[in-house]
Amino acid sequence: MTGAAETLESIRELTYRCGFYSDTKQWTSLPHLFAEDAVIDETALGFPLLTGKAQITAFFAADKAILDFGVHYVTNHFLTEVGETHAAGVNHLLMEGRLRDGTRLKVVGYFEDSYVRVVGKWLFRSRKLTTFTAPEGFDRVSALIRSGQT
Repeated sequence: MTGAAETLESIRELTYRCGFYSDTKQWTSLPHLFAEDAVIDETALGFPLLTGKAQITAFFAADKAILDFGVHYVTNHFLTEVGETHAAGVNHLLMEGRLRDGTRLKVVGYFEDSYVRVVGKWLFRSRKLTTFTAPEGFDRVSALIRSGQT
């Protein structure tokens, strides 16, 4: 495998692990996929902008209190920029799930990601979600987060 092919495969695995860890409720593993100064922008779902690993860790910890299940289908992943220590890429997302209160969740969109290699390991530097259709059920998630019921 060439350097570029290895980079692409390592970064694809990073995105797949992110979905898998969320789907299998490995909440404490998720933050390890992000750089210390990472940013997650899922404001399209009504979520706050998350800046830094501490906020990201707290957000994932809140998920476990309200999420019954979720499945992330990540597809059509390609890199738009590749360097020795930095890369960027795009991947499609279909996520379906259910909150513990029975609220159904669905989002169809794509992530614009940037990645950084730290000590030989690729991590997320940033993730920005753009939706293709109106998200379903995430207004309830946002309300629970705002009310502190997570």
